[in-house]
Amino acid sequence: MLNIKWRVKGLIEYLHFQEKVLKAKVFSRMKYMGEASPVCFIAGCGRSGTTFLGRILSMHPGIAYLEEPRNYWIAINKKTDVWGYCSGTDANSSLIIDKTPTQLEKMYFANLFYRYSASKGSRILVEKTPENVFRTTWLSQLNDVKLIHIIRNGEDVVRSIVREADRLIPYGIKDMDNWYGSQFIKIKTIENTARALGISDEVIAMCKSSIEWGALEWICSMKAMQKNYNVFPSEKQIVIKYEDILSKPWDNYKKLLHFLGIDVDESLRESIEQYVSPRGHKKMPVNLFGPVKNLFEKELEKAGYA
Repeated sequence: MLNIKWRVKGLIEYLHFQEKVLKAKVFSRMKYMGEASPVCFIAGCGRSGTTFLGRILSMHPGIAYLEEPRNYWIAINKKTDVWGYCSGTDANSSLIIDKTPTQLEKMYFANLFYRYSASKGSRILVEKTPENVFRTTWLSQLNDVKLIHIIRNGEDVVRSIVREADRLIPYGIKDMDNWYGSQFIKIKTIENTARALGISDEVIAMCKSSIEWGALEWICSMKAMQKNYNVFPSEKQIVIKYEDILSKPWDNYKKLLHFLGIDVDESLRESIEQYVSPRGHKKMPVNLFGPVKNLFEKELEKAGYA
């Protein structure tokens, strides 16, 4: 009986998402006649604090915020469906989109994102999708865009990924809330991404559990971020550590607002500092071995976490 309940719930969520994708496709083809809005993308490995960062930025009245609008991205470019939520997803693809957008894709983006920003009356739109870290070649070709990279200690990221990945929900249909997507398709895309970033088959072959796959996902994100430094102009991108926001929330919040060109609203200080309260879970050991451990420790050192 419980299994049937979950399957019905999964089917409902799946059909609801398909409806959202269809609506996004319709609106993406309806020409937006208003003004373009500046856009800032948040990028980083999943579980690095991308949602946390997006939500504190959204507290500013001058910022419109979109949190992982997967239906928008799929309506623009089906290759962004790395979770297998829609039919026809290519299991042999990677997370990387290294082509520039077509004119049609730019138009679809404007019709969706600029229209949303205008509906909120904002000065700038902030969009958060962790996979943005792999799409910067595409994103950099849009007009008036900036990029915030957020990074977090890889060990904490892996712990958080393991908690999510091991929380399997027995929907049975499309696995809408599972970390690795439908039929674990995202594991294959991470594997392909790792190869595209020059990570050896020896490292990939060591990945068996969610600990190793989580470590590999973090490594891929860090390597992609390092390449991104040459994609966006230096004045259009900023790197911030999750731990720095926790230790000095207001100072770093002001720093980010300055980067976005938004006036600081001192009345927000108490709300920001209350939201950025100490948080954490029991820290399980991150036991990695062999070439995965070596590469993971190398990236930790590069990021200043060794």
